[in-house]
Amino acid sequence: MKIRFHDNSLRIRLSNDEAASIATKPIEERIEFPNGGALSVSLESGETPSARFEGNRIRVISPLRALDSGIEFANVLIEIDQDCKH
Repeated sequence: MKIRFHDNSLRIRLSNDEAASIATKPIEERIEFPNGGALSVSLESGETPSARFEGNRIRVISPLRALDSGIEFANVLIEIDQDCKH
């Protein structure tokens, strides 16, 4: 999962394998800072698209059907990167 913040928006790019895995479990990326703080971004499947900031976590929910080609809602864009090579 690649994450980008720009101009008050969140962009998430997924590989095909990551998009397929969300059907069975959420995916999450996390960064830990030297002072002990951390920030994580998680993506999971659900009926209604939404994004929430909970504690030190950005939680994004997207319908599975939307992850076939990508989805944009509110200030969140989820894209499938067909040639993603982390």
